[in-house]
Amino acid sequence: MLSIIKPKTVAQAMMELDDERNVNNDVSRTTKPYVVVLDQVGLDIPADKIAVACGAWVTSCLRWEAFREVSASQIPIQGLRVHYLLAKPKVEIPAQAVFAEINGTVYSGEDAIEIYPRPDGSVFVCGEALDDPEMPPHNPFEPVYSKHATSRLKQIVNDVSHALSFDVIQYGLACHLPVHAKGIPVISKVPTTKGLYIAAGHGCWGILNGPATGLAVSELLLDGKSTTLDLTNFRLDRWY
Repeated sequence: MLSIIKPKTVAQAMMELDDERNVNNDVSRTTKPYVVVLDQVGLDIPADKIAVACGAWVTSCLRWEAFREVSASQIPIQGLRVHYLLAKPKVEIPAQAVFAEINGTVYSGEDAIEIYPRPDGSVFVCGEALDDPEMPPHNPFEPVYSKHATSRLKQIVNDVSHALSFDVIQYGLACHLPVHAKGIPVISKVPTTKGLYIAAGHGCWGILNGPATGLAVSELLLDGKSTTLDLTNFRLDRWY
């Protein structure tokens, strides 16, 4: 949940904790059997272990040589498009998250929204998952929002509470939740490739299960097994 409240702050805090523990985050000087190519910045990073945690885009890794023996049926993960707003309320909002389901004559069917106040006074609001799961665009920066959905989300929030009537900072935004066809994420080593791990498919519960997943994956990377969590039900080949 912290990451959705203030993503950059959480990332910076984690880096600061690494510094306090003398963890070296510079891997550019190592010589390893794998090379990660970052197309956007033209940087190759050698590595002996790789954890793939790219959400709804995880099936893109099937193009990689390291995943040559992994089938699409083992990671049936697609993106559920969800819209969100980042708003600045006109009054101070208490530090309480709200998970609401709205129904009635004004709306056709039921609308589920989530409201997260942020430390800087802004409020993150998400909801309006209008579509069935889909493969997200190859370019994660490609706009995917619906103007109708974002306008509807703003109207719903304004109707819920007068205190939440706000001047929008940003709107017309959307993201893809990584949803697994079976409803259970994959947190596993790739059995056919040494040093390769995958963690994806948490859906909307990544904000809750993300920290525990990160801990479990770090144990896989460092120790070869997770002692904090039993990952039996999350292994890559559990159904196939």
